[in-house]
Amino acid sequence: IEMPGWLSADLHVHSGLSDDSSLGTLERLRTFVAEGADVMVATEHDQLSDYPSLIEATGLQDRVVAVSGVELTSGAQTPEVPSTAGHANAFPIPHDPTAYRSGAPANEGQRLRETLTQLRGLPVAPVVQLNHPREAGFDSGLGAYFTHLSQGGEGLDPALPLSDARNR
Repeated sequence: IEMPGWLSADLHVHSGLSDDSSLGTLERLRTFVAEGADVMVATEHDQLSDYPSLIEATGLQDRVVAVSGVELTSGAQTPEVPSTAGHANAFPIPHDPTAYRSGAPANEGQRLRETLTQLRGLPVAPVVQLNHPREAGFDSGLGAYFTHLSQGGEGLDPALPLSDARNR
């Protein structure tokens, strides 16, 4: 369907660089272009990928634009950080092949607010989105951020006021 004046974007794209996709980066790029989407935000788990270079190498600059990002998926649990940060995308983040995880923030063992503070220190503060913030049957319980917003182990209940003991 042609939609003049509109762009289509996917803000949460994985390849085989993440543990939940089996497509290599070239195959992911090809499938994305075949789907007819215009903008891909590459958000591999805890690392940055370099789709702009791949797009240039394949001559697809007139078909798709890639934005480097990351899906933060800290899995470490410590007494200071009793729950994970869930899954949160942050983009754009400059790809740096010489940096730790190609420029992704070092978020292991941090509360989400610490990682957000780190992200705000970048030259351009990225957009941050919470991905699947509630358990939806597929989650192990480690990645659903709102599950952890609680006292006593029960997740946030949006039907209750914030002043309720469960939602403090």
